[in-house]
Amino acid sequence: MKRVLVIEGDGYNRRYMGQVIERLGYLSLLRGDVESGLRLLRLDMQDAVICGDHLGEKDSIQLCRTIKDDPKFRKLPVHIVSSQTDEFFRSAAIAAGAYSVMMWPLSIRSFFKNLEGSLFKNRRQHLRSIMNFPVLVTPEYHTVRQAPQRLETHDFGVGGMYIKTPDPFPNGGPVNMRFSLPSSGSKLIMNGVVARANIQRENNIPPGMGIMFQGINDDHRSLFSVFVERYLARGTF
Repeated sequence: MKRVLVIEGDGYNRRYMGQVIERLGYLSLLRGDVESGLRLLRLDMQDAVICGDHLGEKDSIQLCRTIKDDPKFRKLPVHIVSSQTDEFFRSAAIAAGAYSVMMWPLSIRSFFKNLEGSLFKNRRQHLRSIMNFPVLVTPEYHTVRQAPQRLETHDFGVGGMYIKTPDPFPNGGPVNMRFSLPSSGSKLIMNGVVARANIQRENNIPPGMGIMFQGINDDHRSLFSVFVERYLARGTF
């Protein structure tokens, strides 16, 4: 079983992250101070480390640098979870060797993806492929009539999807989507609006458009939630 060490001074945050790690099916080891955390790490090798806040004189970036400076832990993934949100802090954390930097309030989706990505690097592509499925997209403009385009998703969430295309529709434009989730044989028809159009690749996100669902009902919300949760928790369908 994969072992994840959490070093976090705040008791609530420490227990919360431990519960999330256990939910993923891993063993969580919790320590509330730097000294006991490093002592455990040196006595018993872990598969990943999470550095939090409230660590006394040594902050999470200094702790990360201490771990990564040890040749024994050079390849050990270290994640930082902090209440600091400025770009300078993020850049300093990455420079210190952090695998990922996450902010409070903690996004469970990001936490799952970053942790599993570091524990199963060769599994990341498999998880991403689950979110790639075909979708028929038709722009719903009153002044022009276009044929449906067969595109592919890059990401999917309860509130919308990101569709890969070199020629995204304009921001704010209404669209109609027809697709089937890999976990469901039923064909779905959804209306939405373009919330973000990217014509260039940004931060490993390909050119495309983020679509926000409109008129989503409870049945859709339940179906999408199950799909996303299964993807995040296990990566299998």
